[in-house]
Amino acid sequence: MPAIAIVTGSNTGIGRAAVFALAEKGFRVYATCRTPAKAQDLVDEAVRRRLQIQVVALDITDVAQCRQVVETIVAAEARIDVLVNNAGIGMMGAVEEVPMDKVHQQFATNVFGMLQLTQLVLPVMRKQRQGRIINISSVAGEMSVPGMGIYCASKFALEALSDALRIEVSGFGIHVSVVQPGPIETNFETASWGTPEDRPYDTEGPYAHVYQMIESSRRDFKRFSRPAQAVADVIAKAATARRPQSRYTVTLTAALTPLARKWLPDRLMDSMQIAMLRRFMPKT
Repeated sequence: MPAIAIVTGSNTGIGRAAVFALAEKGFRVYATCRTPAKAQDLVDEAVRRRLQIQVVALDITDVAQCRQVVETIVAAEARIDVLVNNAGIGMMGAVEEVPMDKVHQQFATNVFGMLQLTQLVLPVMRKQRQGRIINISSVAGEMSVPGMGIYCASKFALEALSDALRIEVSGFGIHVSVVQPGPIETNFETASWGTPEDRPYDTEGPYAHVYQMIESSRRDFKRFSRPAQAVADVIAKAATARRPQSRYTVTLTAALTPLARKWLPDRLMDSMQIAMLRRFMPKT
């Protein structure tokens, strides 16, 4: 019987690539997304390549739906071997300006949704005395930057939960890994930044220079970005390695950021970011 994997946020980007990477390794993959109709190309590709992939509707912020999906999979397969917590959203904006409903939305998806699905899957993995939980974090889980404080906070929370969980479940044959991508060729940043009409903050207000820096950084990062497949390959490695690592980084940016955070004093890190920010401040 094939091993069973669940991948959340599967219709685009990293999630979609991870679904195929795991299926190519012989997993039967349950690919979850909020709107299965938007994943028809995934279904068509799975059929063409004769891979064991099933698309499942799931909003990870819906507790009842999470429970139903897990129960349905367990009833059909009697096991869950791998959970890839990939679903996430980004929320750009200065800390002062992001509306609280948007903050709650950010944490509902990136933290609480991930946590409740993990809590539902863990009893199954404990019973079978094995399992892999792979949480997709970000370089933003290592260092917070201006204009992305809310998003970074959600990834810091994911990192903290992963560290605690990894130790708690170590006696049950369950491994917990964090994957930290740097700049990746997906539409995630575009969706996070939004269009001028749907941005919940004033790009011409007191923090205009912060948003100008974000826009400039996005253009710079594109030069160093890697395809989603690079992350998917790492996810597949974490799912199949005999002794998976606690953390995997993807891209040079992701590898260097923790080192910089560890060895450079806060005062120097702050000075570097402030210097970048001043390039976009209005001349007085």
